[in-house]
Amino acid sequence: MSIDNANEAFVALEGVWQNKIAGEWQDDFGFHVISQPMAGVPGNFDILFDPMRETLTLALIGGPLARNVGVGGAAEFLQPMKYEVGIETPDGVGIHHELGYFLLAVGEDGRTVNEAKADVVREASVPRANAMLTPGCLSRASIADVGDIYSARPSSTDSELQARVDEKFAAMQVNLIAKGGPGFDAPLHWLQEKLPGNEKNDWGLSFRDDKPQCTMAHGQCVPEPVGIGNLLSDFWIGERTVHGQALPVLHYAERVDILFSDAEWPHVAVNTLVKQE
Repeated sequence: MSIDNANEAFVALEGVWQNKIAGEWQDDFGFHVISQPMAGVPGNFDILFDPMRETLTLALIGGPLARNVGVGGAAEFLQPMKYEVGIETPDGVGIHHELGYFLLAVGEDGRTVNEAKADVVREASVPRANAMLTPGCLSRASIADVGDIYSARPSSTDSELQARVDEKFAAMQVNLIAKGGPGFDAPLHWLQEKLPGNEKNDWGLSFRDDKPQCTMAHGQCVPEPVGIGNLLSDFWIGERTVHGQALPVLHYAERVDILFSDAEWPHVAVNTLVKQE
């Protein structure tokens, strides 16, 4: 798979991606960790993890590009690609369902202004009354270029709560690593080891703190909904040799900060997806 510019990288995302190889689920490819309050126990919490079976479907939306005009009269054009995410455990328990768009900034001719780096917006809607709008960019990128922003360790200014957090987090990590998963203080090195290859040819969709923070709207249909902070995510598309065959792969990492009990509780997921025929 040869990708020479940002437009080609965006088009290469189109297709169905799963953590499957030759029709077999790879249950050690994707994991997520979430911390959440325990029902009926004020101030208490649990830290949970699951392996993930994920299907990510991306499809370009064709037709004429719509003109987007601001107050001052300046126009922009966005190439839309819709996506749908479905995630469940190996036992068939649903974890996550998400619908959204990746919007690539282009000129009226449909080409990016800068072929090496283009602006992208991610629109995400989770059908539990949450919606996010996050700016980012598309460029050549490597997992190795990113620091430890995907730590899933909760953080509190309350030293007693932090001590309990650290104890539960350490126990969770021991259990997770025993099942072939990453250490979630710094999971990207583990992710980099899944289907390793020539990363210098990878392209990345990056939605991080080098752009303005995401706009979050939520109206959770539960009493006293939790607060939600920034959405961080990275997607790396490249080619890897699998069973002697060159295949397109998509690594990704994602973090959403959940806010309750005066603490920050990251929900972090990492996976390696392979484009299906």
